[in-house]
Amino acid sequence: MLSGFLVTAIACCVQVGGLGEVFKINARDGRDTVFDFRLDPRSQIAAGIGTFLMGSVELLAVITGVCIYAYYAGCDPLSLGKIRLADQIMVYIVVDLFHEIPGLAGFLISAVFSATLSTVSSGINAIAALIGYDVIKIHFPEIQGFKFTIVLKCVSILFGLVGIGMAFLVSVLGAILPLTLSIAGALMAPLFGVFCLGIFFPCCTSKGALVGMVCALGNGVWLMVGSFVYPPFIDDPPLFTDQCKLSNLATNFTDVMTSEWGAPMTTPFLSVTSLQPDETLPVITQYYSVSYAWYGLISSLITVSVGLVVSFLTGPNDPSTVDPNLLSPLPSIFCSWRKEKSLDKSLDNKSATRGNYFPIDKDIRDDKFESKF
Repeated sequence: MLSGFLVTAIACCVQVGGLGEVFKINARDGRDTVFDFRLDPRSQIAAGIGTFLMGSVELLAVITGVCIYAYYAGCDPLSLGKIRLADQIMVYIVVDLFHEIPGLAGFLISAVFSATLSTVSSGINAIAALIGYDVIKIHFPEIQGFKFTIVLKCVSILFGLVGIGMAFLVSVLGAILPLTLSIAGALMAPLFGVFCLGIFFPCCTSKGALVGMVCALGNGVWLMVGSFVYPPFIDDPPLFTDQCKLSNLATNFTDVMTSEWGAPMTTPFLSVTSLQPDETLPVITQYYSVSYAWYGLISSLITVSVGLVVSFLTGPNDPSTVDPNLLSPLPSIFCSWRKEKSLDKSLDNKSATRGNYFPIDKDIRDDKFESKF
């Protein structure tokens, strides 16, 4: 994946005239929004979080993206109908740049897909292990060794086939990145919020965690469906085709391709248009316009917030009964521990038995306390 990014970015820079020319073209066409610190607080927050969390892989992907745009600045393949979705641009430019070098285009395309395949393979193996130990082992405890391994492999194959089927479904749903992040943020982030409750908030109860997760799931699904029904207005800079060669302009309205069997296929021209904001839309559509990249954070915060409120309303859990090895070192900031006097009294009565845990605070870790152990 990294090699694919790097080779593509270098090739685009060579074709355009250098990295400086790449950024010059992007600035000219209004694509240099990485350092756009406008007064909109949402932009400031997004820029701050993105700068803090962005790693080398994301930075290299951004550089590759701006290089690709500079290469196609005057002859956009999406506007010409060469590709149906913006997600296909990486594969298209690899074939366009390296089709004359035997094997290189295939190598770089495999680099593009390797990023996805590594994640998918890890997820399939994790799901198979969870089902094997949490479902199959419970109902069929006699399965051991070789037989259990065969069952896990069959489960992996089953979920692999499900993943292949989902690939056909995604092909008709549109861009894969917004869809993937929307589903992950709406359905998976609440589970992350439950883990945060258990690790950082020992006073949280099971009722609070359950109610918080259900509320976050409901909000996430509602937000995701609403964004599909009322897609947000996206004011993207325009794309240009005024510098295309005559051979490219001939495909403005119909792109004729040849299939594996030699039969011609036609792909209708796809014009790139932006939906204009509608003043008659309900006010709630402003909530639907939240970026899909924020779904995960919103769902996690709802899980934690609602979980804590419900826990305190129904009676918080006693933190001293929780094994400190299961907690983060930070929970004392969020939930009150027993006072030192109560702790010393309990220790004097030798009530600190297995299953009744007491937190250890640096301020009260004196010689008398340590001598008890």
